[in-house]
Amino acid sequence: MDTIHHFSWHYSRAILQGIRMWTNFVTFFYYYFSIPLLSRTLFSTYGRLGEGYAKGFNIGEWVSTFIVNTLMRVVGFFARSVLILCGLIVITFTVILGLVALVLWIMLPVIVCGMIIYSLMLFF
Repeated sequence: MDTIHHFSWHYSRAILQGIRMWTNFVTFFYYYFSIPLLSRTLFSTYGRLGEGYAKGFNIGEWVSTFIVNTLMRVVGFFARSVLILCGLIVITFTVILGLVALVLWIMLPVIVCGMIIYSLMLFF
């Protein structure tokens, strides 16, 4: 009777709990790498670094401020892009490892029985 309960748990509740755990990991990494925030602020300046435009019209100062602000936006874009890419890579590996774990979990009783049969064949 316990074997039947184990198999019913193994193929119902355990799989659902494993999938829930898996989605929690994916959600954690999604927010850990701040993908929504980094996507919204992709073209913002890096670390709020930049210069304010001076009052009045001085073309030299305006161009200098424009270049510095543009450079800080480019640096911010690349820094955020690298972080988003790292986050997406970690999420991809999490999804792949979750799929592998799910397939192994489903196949686990068959693998264990096969290993027992194989070891008995080697023994005799």
